[in-house]
Amino acid sequence: MPTFAQTFWSPSAIATLAAGYIGSSIVGFVFIFCGFHIVASKACALVLHFGLLVPVLRADHWIAFASIIVCEAILIGLWFGDHGNALRFYILFVGVMNLFYVVWDYVDERLFDKRNTSDCAQFSELLGWPISSWAIFWFIYDALVFTSAIFAGICVFRRSDEDMYYEA
Repeated sequence: MPTFAQTFWSPSAIATLAAGYIGSSIVGFVFIFCGFHIVASKACALVLHFGLLVPVLRADHWIAFASIIVCEAILIGLWFGDHGNALRFYILFVGVMNLFYVVWDYVDERLFDKRNTSDCAQFSELLGWPISSWAIFWFIYDALVFTSAIFAGICVFRRSDEDMYYEA
């Protein structure tokens, strides 16, 4: 017998749920792709910088404000240190964290008893597969996106460190 959510499901509800995982995988792909070149990493760092400015304006507590300012300071320090070479690895790290958001969302629900369920649990409630099956499906999707981002970055940005230093 279908659940209440399965009785009244709509394609727009599924598209809305999938948009979170797909959007984070697109952002992760772009960051990983750009992490293979210093100048492209600096462009992504600008996007990250302006993305961190919005929470600074909405920070309610001094700890939140201070942690965002520390992240901004690290970002600026990596920009100017060693022509931005270390910034590449920071952008790669942020890209991997964005890309594999589905893993963090699922693990957060399974290991820690959080109030809001993961999107995998919402997919399970709407479409009926077990939660772990949805997690495996989205993990395989993210693994394919991760592999394609690495191959695209390697193929497009075929430069030595000296060439990238010259361009930076």
